[in-house]
Amino acid sequence: MRAENYKVIKTIFLILIIVLLLHTLFSLDRNFKELNNLKLEALSTENNLIKTEKIYQAKLLENNSKLPKQSMNLETRAAQIIEQSSSFDLNLLHYNSSSRAISLSFRGDFESVYSFLNDLEKGSLVLDLEKIELFKDDLDLLFNLKIISRN
Repeated sequence: MRAENYKVIKTIFLILIIVLLLHTLFSLDRNFKELNNLKLEALSTENNLIKTEKIYQAKLLENNSKLPKQSMNLETRAAQIIEQSSSFDLNLLHYNSSSRAISLSFRGDFESVYSFLNDLEKGSLVLDLEKIELFKDDLDLLFNLKIISRN
């Protein structure tokens, strides 16, 4: 009788251990499926973010291509103006620089000043001009340009 009770108890424990192992195995399988679903969701979200970033960069590039030289800094703009002014026989009288604006003063004859300003207006240089002032000095014209930064 004791041997039979021992075998029954042993069988019940064995069945209980098998049931616990199967439960653990199924819960692990379920956890792996949830983990894989979360990974897929994370990859999908990351792909959507990358697509959105690409669209944003393309639109930004498209908008920047409409304004060709807007990213140019003020010193570069001033250097281009000074270089261009020398080809029109204009003399640089004054150069003043700050973090937001650059002021340039030039002297030249009427035709040189007119040609230079006409060239600026045609767009050989894309500028953010805040102010242009013209002054007459005997036979020459004096003019001031103030270039601002859009930042």
